[in-house]
Amino acid sequence: MSNKGKTSVFILFLLIIISFSLAGGAFYLMQQEKTKAATLEKDMEALSSKQRVVQAELESAKKTIVDFESKLKAYELQIENLTEDLDMEKTAKEESLKKVSQLKIALELQEKQRSALEEKVTQAQDEVKKFKEELKDLQLKKGELEEKLRGVQANAPSAGDVELGKIVIGPEGEELVGFDQEVLAQPRGNVLEGKVLTLNKEYDFVVINLGSKDGVKINNVFSVYRENAYLGDVKIDKLHDSMSAATFVVDAKHKDLKNRISEGDKVVLKTR
Repeated sequence: MSNKGKTSVFILFLLIIISFSLAGGAFYLMQQEKTKAATLEKDMEALSSKQRVVQAELESAKKTIVDFESKLKAYELQIENLTEDLDMEKTAKEESLKKVSQLKIALELQEKQRSALEEKVTQAQDEVKKFKEELKDLQLKKGELEEKLRGVQANAPSAGDVELGKIVIGPEGEELVGFDQEVLAQPRGNVLEGKVLTLNKEYDFVVINLGSKDGVKINNVFSVYRENAYLGDVKIDKLHDSMSAATFVVDAKHKDLKNRISEGDKVVLKTR
């Protein structure tokens, strides 16, 4: 074999070796790529699984958030209602405190009124006691006057010479007796005149020397004068033959009439 032939065989053998080497390398690389592809596929599946888990967790979280928001609104509404109730309670409490204060004031006023009434009752009881004592004295005086009247009547020369009269002048039946016929007035012309015999300031009345026989009637009004000065009016409310009891006619101009009239003042019947 020549050297040229040997060289060709060597080159061919070298090319075959190179080809096998390249083929082996390509196969190795191909196997590596398949391995990488399988690994990547597994990684993708793992990622997909994780994504599904995360997506499920995300949906659950969204649902939880929606639930929380709903509960939050419910709590806010409840808080609002409780706040309104609290305001109403505060208002009711303030009104109750105000009513309690008003009731306390009313109670204090009632206590004051009760104390005032008790004081008035005590005063009235004292006045009744005093009045009973005065009544007892008046009854004693009445008995004495009646005794004097009987003595005067027994010593009188005749009924025509002296006329004695009596009249009830107090609410408890006290009588005035022994007024002489000289003080009985007689009509002068068309005007009936007389005088004040006695004045009782305690019971607000006067006794005048005019009676039914002079033409005086119940509810007649007499004007009272002193030296032609007009003092006021009196009104007949009790009537006897020769004398009458009259109460004061009080008006704006004559409020203190009982302190202005005196015994002996002239009385004139008012005709209108």
